[in-house]
Amino acid sequence: MRRVQLRKLHKLQALLEYIQAAPIAKAPLAIHAKAKPTFQVRQEKQPRPIPIVERQSTPQQLFVLPQLQHEAITYEQFQASRDPYDAAYLKEIEDYDRTLEFQKKYAGPGSRNFVAPQLQVAIPTTTLAPTTAQMFIPVQHIDYNNDNGFYYFNPYPLGLFGEMFGYPFAAGVRQTAVMVQINESKITDAERLKIEKLRELVKDDLSDYYNTDFNLLRWLQGVNGPIENVAYRLRKHLQMRNSAWKLDDQHKKPRNLPIHKHAPFGFTGVSKVLKNTVITVEQSGRIDYTNLLRAYSVLDLARLVSVPDMERLLAEVMKVEAETGEQASVVYIMDLSEMKYNIGLYSLGTGHLINVADFIERHYVQLIKYIVAVNIPLFAYAIWKAMHPLLPRHIKERVRLLSPTHWRDEILQYADANLLPTFWNRDDEKRFTAIIDKPLGISKERYYKMKIPDGAEKIQIPPRQVAFICRRAKKGDVINFWVHSDGTFASGIYCTQNENEVDLEKMYPAYPSFAWIAAPLHVPLMQSFTAKKTGIYKFWYTNERAWFHTVTITVYLTVTDKPLYDE
Repeated sequence: MRRVQLRKLHKLQALLEYIQAAPIAKAPLAIHAKAKPTFQVRQEKQPRPIPIVERQSTPQQLFVLPQLQHEAITYEQFQASRDPYDAAYLKEIEDYDRTLEFQKKYAGPGSRNFVAPQLQVAIPTTTLAPTTAQMFIPVQHIDYNNDNGFYYFNPYPLGLFGEMFGYPFAAGVRQTAVMVQINESKITDAERLKIEKLRELVKDDLSDYYNTDFNLLRWLQGVNGPIENVAYRLRKHLQMRNSAWKLDDQHKKPRNLPIHKHAPFGFTGVSKVLKNTVITVEQSGRIDYTNLLRAYSVLDLARLVSVPDMERLLAEVMKVEAETGEQASVVYIMDLSEMKYNIGLYSLGTGHLINVADFIERHYVQLIKYIVAVNIPLFAYAIWKAMHPLLPRHIKERVRLLSPTHWRDEILQYADANLLPTFWNRDDEKRFTAIIDKPLGISKERYYKMKIPDGAEKIQIPPRQVAFICRRAKKGDVINFWVHSDGTFASGIYCTQNENEVDLEKMYPAYPSFAWIAAPLHVPLMQSFTAKKTGIYKFWYTNERAWFHTVTITVYLTVTDKPLYDE
């Protein structure tokens, strides 16, 4: 048995922990994944017998179900009458939530695989941490599968029939077979070796959610240089994921804040034209960024809209990868319809939008396949010419500008018409069918009214210089910051035990750092977050990108027991 297959099978054994901990309720169970390997168990309520076939060519005690199918195995569902007052039945209901928790943890983000009365849990091959495999008993591989892609295992060494449950499993469920389907991953052996090495280098910061082969492969593909350089870049991203923003949880949050009405999420589905590609449509022309950034800060836009939406797209990509076993990506469509020229567009294009591109380049490496601009007004080409030299190289290489007249036809090279918005249709046309909300505008009455807090302090940072401001906090304290700047700067918040420490590499990143924040700011940066550690929190501000301009930053930093601003 090849080492790659054995590794997958070891990961598969982690499912036994689930079987031990979470009895299934109400219905037979089929755990399966289109992303291989597939773990499937047939169960039935006693006393009705389950037909079993014991093949002569199979070793003794190895039972397999009849009529195996290659792509999917369907089981007849046996209905058994249940006493509603039966203690074991009530126990099933009590434990049912634990089953759903398992589904949420292992089914991949955004899974919609739960279909009553059969629980279907998609198990990505790369979801479970590789170190988990060390805890399990080796399984016996039977090397005759008639080329149908299945491997059979003696279930007894795994304890599936015995006392490992410690109590009657789901009121008399009898487990009859374990079948594993191995389909080769599209990751090559050479890539897998690099992935494992990278995983080892960043294991201290790598969460179970983000720990997939394809997530690590993207960094190997998108970062040049030796693997140590890749690990350094990836570790910075992982530290941000684990910071106050908790990126692993962002895709689960409801999108129901007032700011979301001004910048709708445009995910529509998986492209039926480009393989393993998800489609999102941003209404860049309709979103009133000029006024939006006078009502909300760039920090609000990042932490409430841009970053959570990127995490939602990442979750959809991970779901496709879990289902197909192949690498997936995003086609990011920028709809410039109804864009109106104003003097602020140039500053927006060379400021905030460059910030967004820089952030994507740093933290979502290789996630976006193409950025496709459609319905481009003529004046936008001038803004593009100004933006182009400032964009990161990998972003520039992915931009596709469709023609002003034939873009409705050209866009079909990237996505099926069913995934594209209805508001692209001409009169009496029903070509595009995806429903996407249009953004609401922002009136001047919503503009932020600047008021500097009492006790705020001003710091002036000369070109090429940095500044630190320190606050002591205990674990569980609430740290509040209010920041305004008259010029472009960079910032971060770090925790240390040494007040004199200035090396960022030796400090714990408590909050996402930003390498470039375009300013002057119309709305100050404001947020409260909970200290995860006791120590000295160092607020880092830098003017290192400037050659001549001294930046003035006004800050108000407090440590309290309750938040002053949104968390």
